[in-house]
Amino acid sequence: FIDNSQEGENPPPSDLSPIELGHQEWENGRLTLFCSTYIYESGCETDYQLSGVIPLEIGNLIHLNQIMLFGNQLTGTIPIDIQNLMNLNFLDLGYNQLNGEIPTEIWSLNNLNVLSLYSNQFIGSIPQEIGNLVNLWWLDLGDNQLVGQIPYEIGNLSELYNLFLQNNLFDGYIPESICDIPLGLPELQFNFSNNYFCPPYPKCLSEEDVGYQNTSECEEPSLCD
Repeated sequence: FIDNSQEGENPPPSDLSPIELGHQEWENGRLTLFCSTYIYESGCETDYQLSGVIPLEIGNLIHLNQIMLFGNQLTGTIPIDIQNLMNLNFLDLGYNQLNGEIPTEIWSLNNLNVLSLYSNQFIGSIPQEIGNLVNLWWLDLGDNQLVGQIPYEIGNLSELYNLFLQNNLFDGYIPESICDIPLGLPELQFNFSNNYFCPPYPKCLSEEDVGYQNTSECEEPSLCD
């Protein structure tokens, strides 16, 4: 991370010891938490920003539980080596410049509670395998360039109470299976706004949940319906 960041606008010192990068927590000689962010009042803010690509070697840190690298200038794709981090329960890469498709390997990390990839440049669609993340309670994919329909399997996420998909290019219909997610929690937040979802929308969603949708490509309902 230190070497890859040296071409950035505000790099960490080139001679910084890796053990001093960001905020780290260790247990029994194993790195379990790594947090480095330029966003202040985050709890682990730094006076430098990471940039460049996420090194493939991150897949060697198999004891990691939490990765929080939001608010940096990371570029490139998420390496598929992230599939090795089966203990991971918190992954936040928001507010970076990451691109490409979200690797399918992420959908196999079924211990994840939090997955935040907001405000990047991700493309592609959400696969059916999202239904594997049954322990997920926070999913934020907002402010990207994701397309396609939301898979029915999203209804498998029975622990989910924060779902943010706003400001993408999603289309089709919001699946009725979204109503299989318990909706009685007071802290529940859904945001589907600024996409291309067509009505009718699931009755369990409020107008605020759905927000503005560009329906110009939606078929007009038949008079016989």
